Amino acid sequence: MTPGRRAAAHRLVGAIIAALALAALAGCTKDPKEAAARAVADGTALKQVKALVDGRAQCARMLFGWEPIDMIDAEDVALPSMQALIGAGLLEPVPDQSTQDQPVYRSSAAAQPFVRKRPLNAEKETLDLCYGKRQVTRVWVDEKWTDYGSLPYVQYAYRIVDPAAWVTPAMRRTFPFLEYVLSTELVSQDMMPVKDGEVTMSLPMDDIMYPEDTIATFSFCPDGVEAPVGRCLRVEEQRMDHRKQRALQRPTL
Repeated sequence: MTPGRRAAAHRLVGAIIAALALAALAGCTKDPKEAAARAVADGTALKQVKALVDGRAQCARMLFGWEPIDMIDAEDVALPSMQALIGAGLLEPVPDQSTQDQPVYRSSAAAQPFVRKRPLNAEKETLDLCYGKRQVTRVWVDEKWTDYGSLPYVQYAYRIVDPAAWVTPAMRRTFPFLEYVLSTELVSQDMMPVKDGEVTMSLPMDDIMYPEDTIATFSFCPDGVEAPVGRCLRVEEQRMDHRKQRALQRPTL
């Protein structure tokens, strides 16, 4: 074989090898939707989601959602919601309130294993109360639509398990959302994209919402409780007026 023919043969073999390599890569490329569906069907997605979610603390905003908790007057403290939290040992008055015009409360030492805090500003921290843990029950494939097309992601349902010891029947009656979330299979709002069959977590959503889009919270006036509505309305009006007055008194820059 002449050198020219040998070189041509080498080029042909090289072209064939390159074509085979490209074909192999193309064969390995997975359709995102098919890969996500396959991950759900063979149980891989369920295992991955459970590894990311199971045991995650489930918390809800307590009262204002920050501390210290400034009351307006004794009427606030007398509300069933406050009395339940105080009676469960989760709230306590701030010591030495001789210089305070209104009662001030905070989360107690006993509450700290169940409390989640983040800085709110120079003076306050956010206040969430954790009452159970998430446990994934099932998964399925859904899609999110963007300007660039659809993005497959895994959606999951879960239950709240291992409720805290203070979540008693009386506490469930005081805060009806507890009864709802502890006895219902819930659908997560988490974004869990799938790429090549691998589930990832992005933008985890901690809040639980009622079907009517009400967020579950440990509020002064819990949703679903009829008895204290009149008092709650008066207390809420006082609180809003108090906040407006404080806003007016702040110095302007």
